[in-house]
Amino acid sequence: MTVSVLSVSARGSDEIAVTFEISEGELRQRARFLLSSRAFADLRLTVGECDRSVFDAASEAAELYSAVKRGLFILGYGSCSKKDLCRRLVMKGIPREVANAAVNELAADGFINERADAEREAERCVSKLWGRKKITAHLYNKGYSEEAVKGALYALEDSGVDFSELCAERLRRAYDSLPDDPKDIQRVMAALARCGFSGSEIKTAMRIFKDE
Repeated sequence: MTVSVLSVSARGSDEIAVTFEISEGELRQRARFLLSSRAFADLRLTVGECDRSVFDAASEAAELYSAVKRGLFILGYGSCSKKDLCRRLVMKGIPREVANAAVNELAADGFINERADAEREAERCVSKLWGRKKITAHLYNKGYSEEAVKGALYALEDSGVDFSELCAERLRRAYDSLPDDPKDIQRVMAALARCGFSGSEIKTAMRIFKDE
């Protein structure tokens, strides 16, 4: 068996097309791979005969490059956690180990910043008048790491977010006044708890609302 690089051609500034030929007796088979310029440089490919291991490495690099491009396409529609992006790539039929490698490469190149992305997502939750518990659960559900989630919550506190006041604003938007019936009050409190507010935050918010 003989393996050769038949041609190398640039496609734009960051993509290289490489054509291999594998021959065994009279049988000949060609394969064309698209590589990132970085992978191409790492492989040090030149036209001419090469080892089968070079072909295999180029094949793996092309698969990874395809996954990275798919990841960039997904990120173009909005930020993702590393876990969520990996899940989406796997759903597209990309092997999990390749998806993980692609996500790690994108993160290393600065395309994924979980801390900053989680902070922006938490800010969007605040604009929806969500409490701390619901925001925390939402961020974990989006696949953000514990470190990113804690950092996002600390950032909210540092920016001056007051969850009792946030809860009071939710009351302002939903009611002209609080009901008198204790059962109705319990229903209001249960609804606020489902929005992620703690018992103490709800009681403080009700006092604020009543005093206005």
